[in-house]
Amino acid sequence: MWIKNIRTAKQWYVSEERGKILLKDDDYVSLEKQADSGFSLDELTVSALKKRAADKGIENYQSLDKEALIKALDK
Repeated sequence: MWIKNIRTAKQWYVSEERGKILLKDDDYVSLEKQADSGFSLDELTVSALKKRAADKGIENYQSLDKEALIKALDK
């Protein structure tokens, strides 16, 4: 799951188990896409987008720029 530290604005991917632990702390929020969360892929770094693309099995994601990664992930 993707999480963000709201004090430092750093984002990273952690296991579901670790994410649940971190989310108990008020300094962390989940970046998992939810219908009414208002979360946008634009908020993620290119590195984070590439990790998501790899997790989704998107081919040739390594050569995509941020805009192309967002389009591919939105499909």
